[in-house]
Amino acid sequence: MPMALLSDTAHMFRQLGVESIRASVANLSSMALHPTWTISDLGETNDDSPERPMDSAFPGSADVVAQLAAAPANETVVQRLSPRLWLCAWRLDHTHAVMVEAKYREPRDGLDEHQQTLMRLVCNTGIRARLMSTTPLLADEPMLQWPSVERRLTGGPTRRHLATLALVAAGALVSLWLALVALPGAQDKLLTQQADVNRLHAIVDNAMLGSLATAMATGDYGEVQTALSSFESLGCVQRAVVTNGRLLNVAQVGPSGGLSIGKPVPANLAQAARKLDLTIGTQHFGQLLLLREPRIEGMELRFDILRLAAGFAFLASALAAAVMAIRWRKSPLPGTPSAPPAVS
Repeated sequence: MPMALLSDTAHMFRQLGVESIRASVANLSSMALHPTWTISDLGETNDDSPERPMDSAFPGSADVVAQLAAAPANETVVQRLSPRLWLCAWRLDHTHAVMVEAKYREPRDGLDEHQQTLMRLVCNTGIRARLMSTTPLLADEPMLQWPSVERRLTGGPTRRHLATLALVAAGALVSLWLALVALPGAQDKLLTQQADVNRLHAIVDNAMLGSLATAMATGDYGEVQTALSSFESLGCVQRAVVTNGRLLNVAQVGPSGGLSIGKPVPANLAQAARKLDLTIGTQHFGQLLLLREPRIEGMELRFDILRLAAGFAFLASALAAAVMAIRWRKSPLPGTPSAPPAVS
C-alpha cells in the first residue's frame, strides 16, 4: 500500500484509539486462513502466513464462526476477548469471512455501529489491496508457444478480474453513501437532538430560577435549601450553590469540598461555575452557581473522523481500480500467443 495511505490510516487509528488491527480471510468450510494483514497506529504493516489452526491464530474464532452461521449476511459479529482486545467477523460470501482482531490503547465497554462500519471499511479495503498486490501476474505464468501458422485469438478480463472489480466498486459505492447520505443524515439528527436538549435545559433553568428567586424573596434560607435540594433529587443539578446579595453561600447541594454555608464561594470554584441571576422583576436576590451539570453522553460524535475514513476508503478503492487497470493492460490476455521465434 502506498505510504500516503498508510499514513492516513495510522492517523485515523490514533484518533480512534486503535493500537493495531490484525485481519485475515477465513474459509468457513475448511477453517483455513489466508495470509494475515496487520497494520498499527504507526503505519507499519506486516504479512505472515500462519500455519496454526484458525482458533489458535484468532482465539475465540470458533464461537464467532458458529454465530456467523446463524447471523444475517450483512451482520458483524463482535466478541470481547479483553477490555482492550476485540474480535470481529463478517461474511464476504457463502464460504468466506473476514476475521479481525482489534487492539485498543484504552479499555472499552463495546463497539457501536459506527465503529463496526469503520472497521469493515478499513479491513475490507486493506485486505483487498493486499490480495491484489500478492496475486501473481498472468505474465509470470508459463508463456504459450506460437504455432507454425499465426492465428488471431480474442480475450478479455477473466471472471476473477470482474469479481475483484465488483468488490472494489462496491467499496467505493459504500464510501460515497457514507460521505453523501449516511453521515449528513446522522449529523442532522444529532443537531436536532442537541437542539431539543438545549430547549429542555432552558426550561429547567427557568423553573429553577423562578422557584429559587421566590424562596429568596421570603428571606427564609431554609426554604431556599429545600427548593435547591428538590432540584438535585430530580437530577437537574449535581453540585450547585445559592448566594445572596452579599455573595455569601446560603444553600448548597452536592460535594461540599471547599464550600461552607455563610461564607463566600472560593474564587476558583466561582470562576468555573455557570452563574444565573435570581431576580423577580427588577429586584435582585442573589445568584445560582452551577458547579457541575448533568451531561448527555455520546453527543460528541466526531464526524470529521468518519468523513476521513469514508474518503480513505474511496481513495483506496480508486487506487485498487487503477492498479487492476494497469495490470490488465500490461498482462497478456488468456490464450494470447507469445511472440514468434526469429527466423534465420
